[in-house]
Amino acid sequence: MPRTFVGMPPFPVAAREALADPQLRRNLAHATSTIREKRARVVAEVEDWEDLRVQAAAVKDDTLAHLDTHLLALEAA
Repeated sequence: MPRTFVGMPPFPVAAREALADPQLRRNLAHATSTIREKRARVVAEVEDWEDLRVQAAAVKDDTLAHLDTHLLALEAA
């Protein structure tokens, strides 16, 4: 299959160049820490966060296990 040039370097090349930029690395570290701090604050507000997380994971697993049924029902509707 022929490759199509879309004007962007391959990801490994672009990543290597981006990681060499100290300002970009600082900005990424700041954004990441800000997101983590906000998440930690929200999690701390909910008493049963871990229980809710486990329940949500169970719903997701069940939905994926029966995805064929759900998709057929959606198509019929």
